[in-house]
Amino acid sequence: MNGYDLSLAGATLTALGTGALWWGAERLLCVSDLHLGKSERQARRGGVLLPPYETADTLARLADDIARYRPDTVICLGDSFDDAASAGALDAAAAAALAR
Repeated sequence: MNGYDLSLAGATLTALGTGALWWGAERLLCVSDLHLGKSERQARRGGVLLPPYETADTLARLADDIARYRPDTVICLGDSFDDAASAGALDAAAAAALAR
């Protein structure tokens, strides 16, 4: 398994290279700060342009972690979207990937 094992309150957790946290004993995958739609928000607000594929890439990495670790539970702690407008601007493919 790729990652860094650590102990927290007697539980062994693995910090994954993708940024997710894996709790194997509970079959739980935890993610946060996905910031889906960041490139869309940056473009909308006239900021520095980012590659437009960041949402697809983030969701693909999440899907890979789910396929690899096969968690019973996935917890997303927050900051899933860069802002409310970004959530509404998800294209159909990204919305379908997120629903899966």
